Amino acid sequence: MQPPAVNIWEKTKFGETVLLEYNSIGFPSFGLYSLVSWAKKKGYKVVVTDVLDTLKIYMEHARLSGLDGNIYQDVKVIKLGGRLEVGNVLKRIPISEESVMEKEIAKLLDDLLSKGSVVNIVVGVGKLFALYSSSVRDALSLANFILSFVGDERRKAFYFLNLDMIEKAKPMILPMFEEFATTVVRVNKRGSVLQFKVLKALNFELDGFEGEVDVKDGMKLLKESQSRD
Repeated sequence: MQPPAVNIWEKTKFGETVLLEYNSIGFPSFGLYSLVSWAKKKGYKVVVTDVLDTLKIYMEHARLSGLDGNIYQDVKVIKLGGRLEVGNVLKRIPISEESVMEKEIAKLLDDLLSKGSVVNIVVGVGKLFALYSSSVRDALSLANFILSFVGDERRKAFYFLNLDMIEKAKPMILPMFEEFATTVVRVNKRGSVLQFKVLKALNFELDGFEGEVDVKDGMKLLKESQSRD
């Protein structure tokens, strides 16, 4: 048996931009672990865009829960700000003027994509919008830049999005993201159960898909998957 989220990883296509929405009391670290594990088993090149050391936090959450934190050690990482190193860091890009940062990211991604297809996972993106919250223009420009990659079939992108953070930092960004993303998944934690629903998907087999998993059962599945590797 495999974690139910694998259904989402499998049925989205290259060229898609997938939003994985969660609240602050959820466990996105487990979703990230499942996604990275799946992508590596499939033989895909994995690139994590890590905003302000979010990957380090997720790795420690997984490790403290009994999962193998070493799963991230050979993953290619683009760091936006932060100072804690996890994985194979390709480049550190300072969080500075939005247009300068965009050019740096675009250049690096173009180089990576020229060498083959990539599963690009972005963690901590809500922190960027919190930093740019004083400028509507910069926030909209950043959102437009992120969404400009939709349709590039060399890349399948997954954005882990903290709803609580982004709704307080820049409420208008969320509907913009949801409109232009190809798949939107919302995860809610109810007690010890993680409930998820596909709010939108181009793949009609996936559209409206709902599921839930008890955190303890989900951890058991991840550990069993880990032991088989």
